[in-house]
Amino acid sequence: MKKNRVVKFPAGLSEVTLPFFIKGLNGTRTRYGMRFDNEIGNGQIDNIKLADSLEVSLQKAFFNEPVQFIQKPNQTKPYFAVSFCNSAEIGHKTKNEEKFFGAKSTDGVFFSNIRDIQEFSFPQNKNIHYISFRFYGDFASSLPHSPSQNDELYKLINQAGNFVIYEHLRLEMTNLMSDLEKLNPENSIELLSIKGKAYDLLGCFFTTFYECKLSSQGPQLPKEDIEIAFKVKDEILSDLSESPTINELALKYGVSQSKLKQIFKQVFGKTIYQLYQGVRMEKAKTLLSSKEYKVSQVGYELGYSNLSHFSEAFKKQFGVLPTQYIESL
Repeated sequence: MKKNRVVKFPAGLSEVTLPFFIKGLNGTRTRYGMRFDNEIGNGQIDNIKLADSLEVSLQKAFFNEPVQFIQKPNQTKPYFAVSFCNSAEIGHKTKNEEKFFGAKSTDGVFFSNIRDIQEFSFPQNKNIHYISFRFYGDFASSLPHSPSQNDELYKLINQAGNFVIYEHLRLEMTNLMSDLEKLNPENSIELLSIKGKAYDLLGCFFTTFYECKLSSQGPQLPKEDIEIAFKVKDEILSDLSESPTINELALKYGVSQSKLKQIFKQVFGKTIYQLYQGVRMEKAKTLLSSKEYKVSQVGYELGYSNLSHFSEAFKKQFGVLPTQYIESL
């Protein structure tokens, strides 16, 4: 039986890790990272410096075989990573825990100080989109959110022990990741957008981190409730032409309407309808941007029998009517 391909690398920024990725994946160096297209699969890594001791790594890949990445701890300086995955699930194994994180998991992001060996298992025949922020302790100690020794983040990054914190992906994070995946760092204008959206994504995570800390004295959601919220999200977004019905969803997943509303809002930061409608209008914008559809076609496609209602909803979301948006393209 053929063994999984294993790529070993040390924890650190790209000047430390990149040679190991190039060798392990038989890739070639590019201006911002590397690219590979061979029997292993295809993909690329773009590493963008955001500040001294801080970078964002934009990674996308399709592997023809399972690939395991083994990361050794950094022995010279404190090192941290915040990693996001909104595609096929990636296995993440530490000394004390083994989990999966990605689009279909309740966990889509993790924050770690990486002082132990960690293993990342990438599946075969799946599109992978992965974004990782990597920074050393000297950057972390200068973050605006850690001004004093009583600050939660300050205490976390300065503690002696290991930590791995998993969080769910909020809609704002998913949207920012989707935006980043479309941008090309070789284009100087898009490079500026990458840096701006990368900071937004990192800021969104730390905002979530602090919100969780502030609410830690209150009741926390059981894992089962979080799973319900994600199932509901998948269901309401599977058909954007059908508006979600709270009563039917609550009956299907065995919870009261009030509880369903509460857990969904707590997990995603939006009501069920707000999330549905936001994605619905983004879909409308995407279809109109292609210039392949008329306003009426898009409206009917998204379940609007009254096109004036569609135009009103679009204007409420983007500030212009669909016809005005098309004219601006």
